[in-house]
Amino acid sequence: MKRKAAVMLLLMTLGAASVSGCGKNNTTSSSSVSSASSKSASSASDASSAGSTSSDSTASEEYASPSDVDGIPVVDEEVDPAECVTLGDYKKLTLEKKVEQVTDDDVQTAIMAETAVTMDDPDATVQKGDTADIAYVGKVDGKEFDGGSSDSYNLVIGSGTFIDGFEDGVIGMKTGETKDLNLKFPDSYQSTDLAGKDVVFTVTVNAFTRPAENIDGWELDDAWVAKNTDYSTVEEYRAGKRAELEAANETTAENNLQDDAMKQVADSCTFTKIPKSYVTLGEEDYDKRYTSYLQNYGISLDDYLEQYADRATYNQEKATYAGTMAKSALLLDAVKEAEGWTTDDQDYQQILNDEAANANMSQEDFLKAANDYYGEDTVVRNIMMERMINMVLDNATVNTVTVDADGNTVK
Repeated sequence: MKRKAAVMLLLMTLGAASVSGCGKNNTTSSSSVSSASSKSASSASDASSAGSTSSDSTASEEYASPSDVDGIPVVDEEVDPAECVTLGDYKKLTLEKKVEQVTDDDVQTAIMAETAVTMDDPDATVQKGDTADIAYVGKVDGKEFDGGSSDSYNLVIGSGTFIDGFEDGVIGMKTGETKDLNLKFPDSYQSTDLAGKDVVFTVTVNAFTRPAENIDGWELDDAWVAKNTDYSTVEEYRAGKRAELEAANETTAENNLQDDAMKQVADSCTFTKIPKSYVTLGEEDYDKRYTSYLQNYGISLDDYLEQYADRATYNQEKATYAGTMAKSALLLDAVKEAEGWTTDDQDYQQILNDEAANANMSQEDFLKAANDYYGEDTVVRNIMMERMINMVLDNATVNTVTVDADGNTVK
């Protein structure tokens, strides 16, 4: 049976398969390791909470490549993967696929999210439940601080996303209005530099929307559905939305299943050493991901680290990413070697053909574009990773269960 792996070739992110937990070795017990993609370039964007900043770090600003990964020594010489990893039985896994049920409340919430109305009345004011597009600048002792500013952030009023008093301060504001909020960071705030400090946020409401159900006189009826959606009736609209949510939950369940499968494979293996070339692979990939992301904003990586980020924190996260990716790549190569896989195999070519078809390209054009942008080695590794996931799941015993939002099995 063919399954679409979570690691899609076009994403080119080896770590996104969440090959975590490869921590069982000759000196340490098995432990879970977060996905190599968990600290991606997306963290270069503005903080999701007003005033959030990186935690203090004692790491040196000069990057130091890790000499070990979770206690596994990194060695300079090139060593056959079979000498570095002892594989467990990856073809006899027992897995549980948990598909979250879609409730009537889920359908209603999804529909209400689609019926938000932009409040164009110049006299309309923000109220609880609205989503306000805001610009803000935070200052402590008259100085702006990292992570405390944004030109545009969509804040759900009442969500508790920002520090106490921020969202309450936005209530009653009009579109285009600017206001200073005199607040205080909690003593337990994650950044010790800001904890307990007085702060002034200068906030401007760019625009705001309101759930239609909160607008007097609005009603979800067939006439509204026919005018504003691709459906004719409320009943059809609800059924269509339910089908969308069920499809999304199925995709999530399949991705989680793949994550669980790869974690079990990883937990069953034993590492004795990691060639440095695998760590270098992760380090180069991390820098490349950040560089590619920052290009969207016309910023070089060096300028970003100099002006906007904490270099020591970046180095810490880079080393963590590199270590996780090194173990993922080494495990993949060990399986590939054990199975005798090559790029000429029928399964490999089938995945490649499917990816090219999904991109509406010939295989030749797809490979050229992918190789030019990502590099041939990365392309091969991602196809091999998808192949490994398919193999593991095809040989596993998978029990599908329906669960509620808390993960409890639904009878």
